[in-house]
Amino acid sequence: MTDIDPVSPAAEPEEESAALRRRRAQTLPALVGALIATLGIVAFLVFIVVRPDGMRPSTVDWHAVAAESGDPRLVDPKLPEGWSANTARLEQRDGAETWQIGFLTPSGEYIAMKQGFAPDAAWIDAQLDGVAPSGPSIDAGGLEWDVVDRRDERDTGNHAFALVAEASASSVVVLHGTASDEEFLVLAESIGAEATRE
Repeated sequence: MTDIDPVSPAAEPEEESAALRRRRAQTLPALVGALIATLGIVAFLVFIVVRPDGMRPSTVDWHAVAAESGDPRLVDPKLPEGWSANTARLEQRDGAETWQIGFLTPSGEYIAMKQGFAPDAAWIDAQLDGVAPSGPSIDAGGLEWDVVDRRDERDTGNHAFALVAEASASSVVVLHGTASDEEFLVLAESIGAEATRE
């Protein structure tokens, strides 16, 4: 007859209890570490993304960018104090060479200026968000501007209002944004004064 080594019934629960304590001891530091890492990521994003009230975005000197390009065709609006730009670049856009400036108005609104060289109808359509001008045109700065007014529509983004005009025999200027009629007219007058000097 073979002797069977008896197993103490209390040994098994003790081992399980010890294993459970080890797992808990390992889980708590892991949980605390994950929490600290998550808080660190949140703090980083808040620091990078959130701006204190009154802090303006970085500005670009569009006059300097226009001068550095050496391209005399570029419209370089002269605007009163309070206007700034957050972007200014000459690039290939929607099939045409495009001079683009993103203006921040004195009231804190936005107007994009895009001057397309030898643009086709598709380029103009893309700049106007696919909406054709309607209503009477306006004269500003010696140029005739067609108007797109979508302020009564929802979700138009930076295409709530737009003006489009031929700035020269080879270029078209489109303005679109969220500013008031008065601010659009200030910019249109300045562009007209620059464009008619060609």
